[in-house]
This record gives sequence, structure tokens and C-alpha cells, in this order.
Amino acid sequence: MNKDTIANVAKVLEEWNPLGERAKAIKDLDGYRVEAIDILSTLGLHYRNNVEKAVSDILSQAFDINLDDDEVRLAAQKIKKILDH
Repeated sequence: MNKDTIANVAKVLEEWNPLGERAKAIKDLDGYRVEAIDILSTLGLHYRNNVEKAVSDILSQAFDINLDDDEVRLAAQKIKKILDH
């Protein structure tokens, strides 16, 4: 897994910030880096490259939150562009 890819995916997640204000209270959040790694590592294995489903499942399970479908779709599109380069 490429460090630049991880950083770029984490940046997309951090800019979106699905946790909102709760992000400040999450210890060791590390700019969504762990979640970016989880998304990237599970794409081929469990999600058959369905970026939107991977983003939705990983984040909702990690933080026990409900995500807005449109926001997930937008983040997934940005992540897919990163992966396609």
C-alpha cells in the first residue's frame, strides 16, 4: 500500500470529517489515517472495489454513526479518482 495513497485518502476523509465536532473527542483519530488504511486494504478483498460501500461500512462501523448517502458518494468519487491515478 502506497504511503501517498493512504495520505491522500485520509485527506479526503479529513476534509469531509464525517464525525463533525465529535472528531475532537476521538482519541488517536490521526486524521482518519487508520480508516483510510482500512478502506484501502478491504477494497479488493471484501468490497470488490466498491469504494462507496467500503467507505460507508468502514466509517459507520468504526464510529457507530449513520452517514449521509450523498456525502459518502462524494467522498467515494474522490477516493476512486485517487486510486485511478
